[in-house]
Amino acid sequence: MTPTYDLNKIKFATDEATFRRAVGLYESGKVTEVEGLGGYYSAVVLGTKPYRVSVSGRNYKHGHCTCYLGQKDTLCKHMIALALYAVMDGRPLSDKDRQLFHHVECSRWLIFWLNCFYVWRRS
Repeated sequence: MTPTYDLNKIKFATDEATFRRAVGLYESGKVTEVEGLGGYYSAVVLGTKPYRVSVSGRNYKHGHCTCYLGQKDTLCKHMIALALYAVMDGRPLSDKDRQLFHHVECSRWLIFWLNCFYVWRRS
């Protein structure tokens, strides 16, 4: 099973503190017993204690964790760590992978179309 999201989507929509903690869990091998079944990933993430975690393969924000935040339906570092595992398939993160986006970059096509729209509106 391959998730429909990628690392960039996770990085773009996750705050820095949560992302860094999730990377730490992922890189230290704390995401264990990973299984993919029925469109969901499940795992045991070893934090303060072992947490049962699941995330959807369609949207990593849809899932559950037995930690304090997860029980309140809040996206937690354990869920992000599992999503990282799903996207990376257990492979190591590069230095670039660990960097969060500090600004949004537009594609050349988007810039082109925005410029065309601007010129059209002015005429």
